[in-house]
This record gives sequence, C-alpha cells and structure tokens, in this order.
Amino acid sequence: MRPLTEEETKAVFEKLANYIGKNLVHLIDRPEEDAHCFRLHKDRVYYLPVKTMHLATSISRPNLISLGTCFGKFSKSGKFKLTITSLDWLAKYAKYKVSAFSRTGSPLGFGQSRKPNGNAGSGADMAEMNTARRSS
Repeated sequence: MRPLTEEETKAVFEKLANYIGKNLVHLIDRPEEDAHCFRLHKDRVYYLPVKTMHLATSISRPNLISLGTCFGKFSKSGKFKLTITSLDWLAKYAKYKVSAFSRTGSPLGFGQSRKPNGNAGSGADMAEMNTARRSS
C-alpha cells in the first residue's frame, strides 16, 4: 500500500470533483483525530483512517487484501473509475441529491395492478387487496 503519485492524485480528485464538487475539501481536510488518507494497493484506491494505515504497515503487501473503503480503481489505460463501494462517502457530500422512496406498500411490484378480469383497479380496490393479503 503506497501513497498516490501526483498524476494519480489528480485523476482521482478530478473524478471526485465531478460528483461532489467543492465538497471535496470535506474528504481531505478533516480534524486530526479523524484524519483520512488515500492509498493505492493493486491498482485500487482506498480511503482509510490514518490510524488504520499505520497499523497496516505491519502486514506484508502480498498478505494485505484490502483496507478501508475502496473508492475506485485504475484501468489498464490509466483512467480512474469509481466503484459502488464509494457511494457511502459520495452520498454525504454530493452536489445533487436524489431521494428514493420505498414503494413497499405498492401492489405494482407484485403484478397486482389489474383485476382478474383485466380492468385496472381503483386505489380503494388496491388497498383492499393489500389488506386481504396481509391478513392471510
């Protein structure tokens, strides 16, 4: 596990700036007791607490699988690509936030949006079907 080079740091920060913009400062400038850093291990960029990084120095590189949160990886051509594991951190500081609501009460997910005769049901019919299904 090693620090990022100047070129790697630039590629990572440019990609992160596309999603979190000026809030990138919040990832980098953190209080001393909660300091985090970016490290490269096997073409993957990890974001981890400095304390954890110091503890990991006692583990040899071949034995180290991963450490911290994987933010992304460098492709063979040198491009940086974000991975899904970085979403927890990106969601905190995202420029544009979208709320997704659960539709667990919706019968549409169960294929029950139509009555058995083929006609679309009303909202009252759907609520009645949900009540009947829950009670059984």
